[in-house]
Amino acid sequence: MEDIEFHSEEIEIHLGKVTVSLIVACLVVYLTPLNRYLAPIPLLSSLVHANPLHLFYNLLNIFIFGNLVELRFGQRFTLILLMFSVAVSDVTFRLMYPGVIVVGISDYIYALIAAAFILIPRAKVLFPIGAFAIPMPVRIAGPLLAAGEFLLNFVAADNVAHMSHFAGFVVGVAVALFHRMKNRAEKEERKHLSEDDGF
Repeated sequence: MEDIEFHSEEIEIHLGKVTVSLIVACLVVYLTPLNRYLAPIPLLSSLVHANPLHLFYNLLNIFIFGNLVELRFGQRFTLILLMFSVAVSDVTFRLMYPGVIVVGISDYIYALIAAAFILIPRAKVLFPIGAFAIPMPVRIAGPLLAAGEFLLNFVAADNVAHMSHFAGFVVGVAVALFHRMKNRAEKEERKHLSEDDGF
């Protein structure tokens, strides 16, 4: 699959297909009875959202961070990140809170932020401070967000799945580190092969 491209005389926009497909899937689910029926189903409940603000916030972040990561590291990496973050976060939350239904794709958003933290640490993200947000390098914002979600899981009295967010971040770090090590190993192998060809 190729990335989606829009062209005009003045601008050229590139969008990742995985990112766009996920946004469309979340919209379709929210606007149909599926939003109610999928809520109790593990994994598929990630496509469900509680209200318009929840949906808007998540889709906005998926659009920003999804394209940031996908256009740099490809669809395969993005799909792996999506599947592992949703699966691990869902299982983690359900084991910790049996019988509690968790909805939303926020765990994947935190996995995207974690991947950016490892692979493109100089990229800037909007860091929330109360009702405002300030631009901040992801190498600083990423750990702060993860630590905040971990602490909020134990002290916050709200309906936010903070541990699911934290689990998504941990998965994102693990997948990104594996991706980086794999790329380095492949580069070393190609280097040795080219050196062998020189003899």
